[in-house]
Amino acid sequence: MAKAYNRFCERLTAEDWIPDLIHLHIAAEAAAPAAAWAKKWNVPLVVSEHWTAYHNENGRDFRPAERRTIRKTLNAAALHLPVSDHLGEAMARYAKSVPYTVVPNVVDPCFLAEEPRFYDTDSGPLRLLHVSSLVDEHKNIFGMLRAVGQAVEKGVDLSLDVYGGAGEGQKEIPGFTAFAKQLKLADRVHFHGPISAREVAHTMRESEAFVLFSRYENLPCVLLEAWCTGLPVVATNVGGVGEHLGGEPQLGIRIESEDEAALTGAILDLARRKSEGNLFDSKAIAAYAEARFTTAAVGGADSRSLPFGFGIAGRQIHPIHELSEHVQAVCTGRATKVGLAQVLGRNGGVEGHEHGT
Repeated sequence: MAKAYNRFCERLTAEDWIPDLIHLHIAAEAAAPAAAWAKKWNVPLVVSEHWTAYHNENGRDFRPAERRTIRKTLNAAALHLPVSDHLGEAMARYAKSVPYTVVPNVVDPCFLAEEPRFYDTDSGPLRLLHVSSLVDEHKNIFGMLRAVGQAVEKGVDLSLDVYGGAGEGQKEIPGFTAFAKQLKLADRVHFHGPISAREVAHTMRESEAFVLFSRYENLPCVLLEAWCTGLPVVATNVGGVGEHLGGEPQLGIRIESEDEAALTGAILDLARRKSEGNLFDSKAIAAYAEARFTTAAVGGADSRSLPFGFGIAGRQIHPIHELSEHVQAVCTGRATKVGLAQVLGRNGGVEGHEHGT
């Protein structure tokens, strides 16, 4: 893969185009060539990150070779862009002198395509939703099912719809289904398999609370998606989750990882709120999310929001959305017809703009 990146950069150089900076998305396969070309071109390297492997407090860690590459790449960067402060601090363990600015994950527009659902207090069961990879080591599905079972034993009328498992988690679904049956939840808990983003958005609007009982996370997109639809969440205080949930009471209920009794208690609280006609304010939830996690909120950020102490001070950096058509031209092959430098802008410029990124 490094060879492919190198060929691409050699082609840019041959067409007399040098970027203002190199943006590396995750310090993985592309890390070494990104750092090398940033040095060769004498331009800043900026690293965006959302990899959970940084969190060794949860028993996760890099392999020795990965750790060496991570350390070298992060120290070569001028700026880190983690999705949360928690991740930024984890990255700082490898590169203490490099500053970071939080840039959160962005939600697909389909989660904003309709008005958020404003809940009715009907007499039906409490409608819970879970969407994830369904990898138990990460998402703690068995723990979630036990907590749901305890809530039912305590008299809560509920249903739990579970979606996902397109990858590694697919093989675990039969075990979850059997366990739900063992807990006498077969008529309440339903595993549906993977669905599209638009289908996720639709089922979020039909649910009353989202449950995520993870052992570790950074800033999971699925929580941001739920909030964009106005759906409150019950989630564990891991990674960057607590930087939003807990500090903003309208977003839902924060609990500790592995605390099944707390999850049961949160479900009981949701059931009580529903019976009183006092579920969370969907309008407030959606407004909070739209102001922070949409393309407009993140991609349209003014250049003044970033610290420009890394070599391009005083130069205009355009919002992400203004560059998208140029990036798409490269990715779709249009650039092979008109020349990469023509599409991206020769000598650091983007066509129609003062400077490129």
